[in-house]
Amino acid sequence: MAIRRNDPCPCGSGRKYKQCCLKKEKVVELGHVKQEQFFQMKKRLSERLAEEVLGSYAFLEYQSLMREFRERTGVHDRMDGYGHHWLMFFHQHPATDGLRGIEWYNRKKGRRDEPALQQMAQVWESLVPRLIQHVDFNEQGVLVEDLFTHERFHMPYCETLPEPLPWGGTFCLLEERDGGYYMNGVAAFVGPEKLIEAKKRLERYLKETGASYEKAAIDFFPEITGALLQEVERLAEEESELVHTTLVYSMTDVNEVLTAIHQTGRLDLDEWDGHSGKGALIGKRYRYEDNLANGSVSLNEVEGLIEIEADQLTFQSIDQAAVAYFQQLLKNIPQAVFLNKKKDSQKVPAGIKAISFSVGLEEGVQPVFAHFAHQAMHTKELHQPLPLFNGKTPAEMEGLERQTELEHWLQQLEFASYKETKDQTKEKWTADFNLLRKALNRPLSPFVTLRENRESALILLENPKEHTGGWTKVEMDLWEEMGLPVHEIKNGYAQDLLAFFQEKGEGKSPSTYYKYRLGVQVIAYFLVEEKIERMTGILPKQWEALIAYYYLELNHDATVNQAKGFFTVVKSFAVWLDQQHGTAYGPVVKKLVKEM
Repeated sequence: MAIRRNDPCPCGSGRKYKQCCLKKEKVVELGHVKQEQFFQMKKRLSERLAEEVLGSYAFLEYQSLMREFRERTGVHDRMDGYGHHWLMFFHQHPATDGLRGIEWYNRKKGRRDEPALQQMAQVWESLVPRLIQHVDFNEQGVLVEDLFTHERFHMPYCETLPEPLPWGGTFCLLEERDGGYYMNGVAAFVGPEKLIEAKKRLERYLKETGASYEKAAIDFFPEITGALLQEVERLAEEESELVHTTLVYSMTDVNEVLTAIHQTGRLDLDEWDGHSGKGALIGKRYRYEDNLANGSVSLNEVEGLIEIEADQLTFQSIDQAAVAYFQQLLKNIPQAVFLNKKKDSQKVPAGIKAISFSVGLEEGVQPVFAHFAHQAMHTKELHQPLPLFNGKTPAEMEGLERQTELEHWLQQLEFASYKETKDQTKEKWTADFNLLRKALNRPLSPFVTLRENRESALILLENPKEHTGGWTKVEMDLWEEMGLPVHEIKNGYAQDLLAFFQEKGEGKSPSTYYKYRLGVQVIAYFLVEEKIERMTGILPKQWEALIAYYYLELNHDATVNQAKGFFTVVKSFAVWLDQQHGTAYGPVVKKLVKEM
């Protein structure tokens, strides 16, 4: 239904629509129209300027200048746009008495243009490139700061600036229009690391030449642009050796070996068909919680990879402590016979520690939160020496009053995370780098989604846990070991599932353990989806749905043997409920399985 001018405004302000949001809509629409007209004028003038200035050069002279530009930037591909921008706004041509392209155009050609274009061209002649960085944003645009003068400018969202870039920036001409500032020409938007390098380079030219900022920025435009486009040069770093170790064993009894490894609580099998499979040796376990997510993310530190094929077991790791632990573990298992050990090594920068994690998402949690959970791992670096800080920790940098270096590190981390997240997920949410900033007592980042209202935490699961609703730490640990969402522990069926798994799966052989673990996961999913609150009220048609639908929905590529294993779990669960609650599910489920 259309809103009439004199109707109450739907925003709830109490005013008439024509006096409230209709006005705002017209203002926004008018702003868009004026912005579009501005960009059309820019396009027309840019085309005329390019035609006159670039067309004034002979072919060989043009080629020579473009080659000079590439050499001065140190970048030799995809530079035509930047080179043309240089010729039009910065290069001083001897044939025109040292005038820049825009200056020559205004004196020789621009007088033919209509007054509006002449006025715009005069503005363009007065512009000096600025090294700017995004420092804040709102619904209308981005706030940028000049890294030399520390002036701040509001850049409205437009075709050349569609969104804020956390702590990113560029070296460009800024053109004012109706209180907003727009980029003129081409520019490379980069991260804080390269902005710092460009600033250092320009400061060096100012010191060496004694020139004003305006002259240095124009004269050395190619070199400053090159600082943004080149890879940052790094000083030669000390190297250390990264050793990749492979252990191979033969097994006289696969089941006994897996049982012994499983009993350590550190085995995580991804694939297992009773004879072969793949898994990992797990170290520390974490849970990441975020008030943007619909659940939590589990992170398990992978210390080594395990692969079993028939009677052979292979263990691979770059963690030499994990290698020693695994060797000692299997040394005490008679059914595991050591065959050989192989080491490969490579050089890496000193201080680099490679760690991988297996990730688990609760149902309904978007994949982007796995990336955010990894980013939260930076909180572990607070008390670890970093080569970037010459062996100091981030926490020590704050105490040493080296906050500027610390801030640059934080900004670069956030910028890189934003770019990676956008490239991989297309999501506009950002990782919670304010978690790290709070720990370091640094100002919060405005680019973090929800800003100061964002709440996240990385929890080490080995830490003592508070009791929840009468659940003990042992029960909580087992619930997580079963692979069930933490929030479901409050549901009415939780105690039954836990007790059933304790009796049937916990401490049993790996094949039995993983069969019942998968079984209770499917049953829990079934109970949630069917909204079953009482174990004494499950209908025959619901048991049929569990067997015929829910299992295959979660395990669409299940083998016949795996399906038979699940049917065994369901029959066992039905009989167990009969014993606990006096129900009569056993015969019903047995009949349904037989029909299947």
